[in-house]
Amino acid sequence: MPRNKAKQLKAKVITVKWIDISKGDNVNENYRSRLLAREIKTSNRPDLFAATPPLEALRLLISEAATDNGSGSKVLMINDGSRAFFEAAARRKVAVMLPAEALEEGEDAKNTVGILLQSLYGTRDAALALDLFGKEVMEGVGYITGKSTPCVYQHGKEPSVGWRHGDD
Repeated sequence: MPRNKAKQLKAKVITVKWIDISKGDNVNENYRSRLLAREIKTSNRPDLFAATPPLEALRLLISEAATDNGSGSKVLMINDGSRAFFEAAARRKVAVMLPAEALEEGEDAKNTVGILLQSLYGTRDAALALDLFGKEVMEGVGYITGKSTPCVYQHGKEPSVGWRHGDD
């Protein structure tokens, strides 16, 4: 959409940048590219807080899995969501300047923006959106959020505990 229309919608307009990283080595290159928003922290926003689980929470889960309580075998499961930010819905109106590859013929890079429907790396509220999405998923399958840290879950009916952490 045109940049002036995004401003009328009270969307914050921010720039983006491509980040290229090699996950391989000198013999087997494995490049990954990520589009990153560049939203600068200009104010203290405690409402954008996303919890990070303490190391003690992981130690507790490992101890729980290793403790024999006579109920039989146990499984410790740790899940890692790949490119998880794209699963979390945007929590506010944010417009991004589009990279040249995303522009159609005749569109001007300075005056054409995209409105984010999903979270994007580099926006101030991306971690919070991912945190809320993770909580929704865990509670949706029967887990109860921990009281000491919101990153630890216990299933309401099954002998199962979980640990959730967004690291990016």
